[in-house]
Amino acid sequence: MKSNKVLLTILLLFCLSFNSCEKDDGNLGGDQQEIIPNTFSEYFGNTISRDFIGNVVDTNNNPIEGVTITIGNDIAITDNNGVFLIKDANVKERFGYIIADKTGYIHGSRSIIPSNGTNKVTIMLLEANIVGAVNSGNSETVSLTNGSSVSFDGNFIKEDGSTYSGSVDVIMHHLDPADEDMALQMPGMLYAQNEEGAERLLQTFGMLAVELRGSGGEELNLAEGSTSEIEIKKPYILYHEYKTF
Repeated sequence: MKSNKVLLTILLLFCLSFNSCEKDDGNLGGDQQEIIPNTFSEYFGNTISRDFIGNVVDTNNNPIEGVTITIGNDIAITDNNGVFLIKDANVKERFGYIIADKTGYIHGSRSIIPSNGTNKVTIMLLEANIVGAVNSGNSETVSLTNGSSVSFDGNFIKEDGSTYSGSVDVIMHHLDPADEDMALQMPGMLYAQNEEGAERLLQTFGMLAVELRGSGGEELNLAEGSTSEIEIKKPYILYHEYKTF
């Protein structure tokens, strides 16, 4: 392995996004002893109702109309100004998850800690540009011009879990931490759990968003047990986030 690169092999359930982060081993509660719940979701608290208003823009800060916004069971569509409004959405006391989806763009999302009053959110969607293609049954690699790459073992499935055969379009976008808009582009939030199940904050050194599409435009997943290798230049350290159907 070359000295100026970091090579990691991870098991992926879905190629929504690969996030390069460094783990912060300090706990969120300072030096106080942590009480680790049985499930990580217990950190999020009870279900509450909150109001949300937001806007969705492209990388040129132009509003995007017709974006489907989902918060829990509530759905809204952005207007011609890219604005949406959802009232009384069911979220957790410490976790609200907002999904933004429109054909032609990489799936966007944002996780926030809901506050009293109306919560304001801005999401910047990235264009779903195809940077390469691989074929099922073959081990192949797709690379970006900055040296980042993702290798696949050729085992893919459709959303319904059935095996996919054929060409696979690979959509990738590098999120640069030096970009002032990165906070608007990145999915979720920099929050995770360690091996003991305790909550931790993360510090990002960059992200690589990856999505897979079949020849008919359908979303694809890596088959269960399938692995993918990601190679990315220093100083980036890899962390990954996945989505299940």
